[in-house]
Amino acid sequence: MTPAVNRWIGSLFDPMHRSETIETLLVEDDAEDHRIEHVEDLRGRVRAAKITMDRVRKALDAGWDPVELREQYNAAAAEKQTAERLLASLPTQATITRAQLEEWIDELGDIGAALNVANPEELNQLYGSLRLSLKYHHADQTVDVEVDPMGDRVDKVCVRGGT
Repeated sequence: MTPAVNRWIGSLFDPMHRSETIETLLVEDDAEDHRIEHVEDLRGRVRAAKITMDRVRKALDAGWDPVELREQYNAAAAEKQTAERLLASLPTQATITRAQLEEWIDELGDIGAALNVANPEELNQLYGSLRLSLKYHHADQTVDVEVDPMGDRVDKVCVRGGT
């Protein structure tokens, strides 16, 4: 059964479907948006920590007890250091170009065949990221394969009305 699924996944990258698959991957890639949001969040954390550290310094200059302010200052300094370390570890560019994606696909070769020899844990992770659902029917020994591209979406329902 998995060879058929792997063959289907591999067919998405064959010459007949390759251009459409690449276009879809490039359009659907919102990693850059997430990276930008993450960078802004980390920068905000650094700014907030600096503000806290400045307030503590001003309080010390005004004569406040250093023992009372030590914990606040140390927490802000640790937060600043953590956020700066995370910022420094982020890649400068999260999106890939069409040429890079084509090069990777060329390097992979026959993707369906490569998937057939992959270890089961890696296949499980791949199928999960593709939101593939496999349901085995013992009686007729068949497997239903379902792809749910909207699997990460959540319908929100709320109660409305008077209080």
